[in-house]
Amino acid sequence: MLSVKVSVGKEVAHPNTTEHHISWISVYFLAEGENFAYQLGHFEFTAHGESTQGPNTGPAYTHPEAAFSVKLSKPGTIYATSLCNIHGLWQSDKQIAVS
Repeated sequence: MLSVKVSVGKEVAHPNTTEHHISWISVYFLAEGENFAYQLGHFEFTAHGESTQGPNTGPAYTHPEAAFSVKLSKPGTIYATSLCNIHGLWQSDKQIAVS
């Protein structure tokens, strides 16, 4: 089993406010020699301080981070994409070796 942890803001914290936040992270695996990727997970972050009293006054703020395990039978590349409501779509990838 491979433990996978994805997050936004490791080096520089993401603001994660009502006005500027990460909406979701999706993780895919493209096996070596394959033409199409497999979606491993999709994680939504829906609490950004919204409240009936106004922006950034709510009692809950989600941090854009998720962890899961996966069993891979082939080497390949894991791709993580995330959506920032201000800056759009972002992507990161990591090569995975299987022994």
